[in-house]
Amino acid sequence: RFKMKLLLLKKIVILSCFHIASLSGDILYNKSFSLFSSLLDEREWVLDKNLGDITISKKALISKNIFALKVQKKSFIPSEVIQEVLEDINRYDEFLSNSKTVKSLILGRSDEWIDAYQYISSNIPFLSDRKYFFRISSEKINKKDSLSFVHWYLLDQNQYDVAGKMDEENAIYLNFGAGLWLAEKQSDGSSIISYIVYIDPGGSIPTFAIEKANRVGIITILEDILAEASKRLKKEEK
Repeated sequence: RFKMKLLLLKKIVILSCFHIASLSGDILYNKSFSLFSSLLDEREWVLDKNLGDITISKKALISKNIFALKVQKKSFIPSEVIQEVLEDINRYDEFLSNSKTVKSLILGRSDEWIDAYQYISSNIPFLSDRKYFFRISSEKINKKDSLSFVHWYLLDQNQYDVAGKMDEENAIYLNFGAGLWLAEKQSDGSSIISYIVYIDPGGSIPTFAIEKANRVGIITILEDILAEASKRLKKEEK
């Protein structure tokens, strides 16, 4: 059953990286959005491991047992193409791994963001399904933010009412998580693409299991997105 729990956690990490907007407009306060100050801060990141051309770092957040993770890879793909892939929610099932057991519902959008609801079926005995609202945006997070081109964060459960639209009985609501994509230009014309994420999957899952699943999930996200962006870039160049 432990391996099956890891599979669910990977789905949560993979799919919670992409979701978006709100019919109510600006959100005055959101505890997940407050994570960005720590995630953007370059201090206290510790190298976790190198996997070929991918680097993984981790960072302990105050009063939290789960590490934030950062995965980085050098790429010549323009950030605009990567952004296009990240915002293409209706086609996630075409290029995003482990998305077959996830249902998505777009709830609202503006020129800057999209809000959506996701329901993740665990298909694992004694392990509850997960659900959440999220917002994805291409706006800068704050005045000091010069590198991010997409960010997402989980919304409070009372942000929307989706009763009757999806089967959500006994599902655990995820309300604390955020992630962002950065592009740091290099002298050779490439960029260091970084994906940074913190997500609390909720429920009684051991911390070491969460960390293991998060590491695998964040790498899968990076590789899936860059692979799709590379395909689209080649089509544009033809």
